[in-house]
Amino acid sequence: VMTADAASASGVKWVTPAAGGAGAGAISTSHASRLALTYSGSSYASKGTTYDVPNNIKVLTVRMPVNTAAANTYKMVIAEVSGATDVIDAITATSDNVTVATTNVTPDVVFTFGAGVSLVAGKAYAFILVRTDSTSTAANPASFPAAVGTSDGFLEYRASVRYASNDPLVSDVTRFATNSTIHMDITYEVVI
Repeated sequence: VMTADAASASGVKWVTPAAGGAGAGAISTSHASRLALTYSGSSYASKGTTYDVPNNIKVLTVRMPVNTAAANTYKMVIAEVSGATDVIDAITATSDNVTVATTNVTPDVVFTFGAGVSLVAGKAYAFILVRTDSTSTAANPASFPAAVGTSDGFLEYRASVRYASNDPLVSDVTRFATNSTIHMDITYEVVI
């Protein structure tokens, strides 16, 4: 059972499972990729991070900070990707749209996936924050620091995503760079 409650130097934090656990054959945990808040202003509606998945997991939620200078609408897309440019092979899941209210603080936007989204060991997946209320070249103000992503043994950082699309599709090329990542906390169950 993974129970370390303190963040490591890399920003990865294991969360102690709640009493009762996640059910038979699963451990609830969280992957935190929280670095300095640096909001992107580049003209791309889709931004995110790709991970290699060495073990079967089930994603429950994705939480991330977004700059709220305007009331924008977003969705989270989880897509299976492959190759050197992280081409989308299949759309695995899409959240409902979430509209973020204009505030003076940076809220965490939470995307939920009902009973969860199963990710298969040995594959790679892109977690893409998509701005859906404008054009594909509208700025997505996600926190996008110039820092390499974190890995925790269940989600292994691969690359960042940044491209002009507000509706990711099969065959889209998603890879931007291997030296940056988008902020996100991913809650998942480890399938044993």
